[in-house]
Amino acid sequence: MGECINLAGITFVDLPHIEEGQTAFVIWEKGKPYDDPSEPAYSVRIDGGCHIGYIPKLTTVKEEQLNARRGLRKVGRGQWEDVGWEVMRPYYHGMVERAVSCELIRDFIRVDILRNHLIPKGKLHPIYNKTGDICSVVFEYDNNACNPLATQGSAAMEAFKASRHDQS
Repeated sequence: MGECINLAGITFVDLPHIEEGQTAFVIWEKGKPYDDPSEPAYSVRIDGGCHIGYIPKLTTVKEEQLNARRGLRKVGRGQWEDVGWEVMRPYYHGMVERAVSCELIRDFIRVDILRNHLIPKGKLHPIYNKTGDICSVVFEYDNNACNPLATQGSAAMEAFKASRHDQS
């Protein structure tokens, strides 16, 4: 199984029916207002080019991580509520893991696009709420396809993840 991350921006699109494990691909949306040379806008799409969501930007994940450490919970776009560290501790630890996954996935995608000249691919895993509507979509990136660390065995991948984890 590859690295997984919840996609950003899915609430702003009309999501089509998504099959569990459906193949998706990633494109770099160059020149869009939200595209940044240091953190490209990576759009996840399915066949026919239908946009599903974005690979989160690491700066956004780090901001949520920092605010969780301060005991702040996100209640809306750019709005935070002080609920205290004890409440936010589990969320903070989850955001640390999300930052590691985000950085790994973004690095793998960048290498595939810029160095390997490939279209990065992965699988989608929809998450449903109690009413049966999609409330989140997980993108599983197949890092075994082109990433040189994967060919060196899991020890190299775990060492890489650990080195990234120590920096957060």
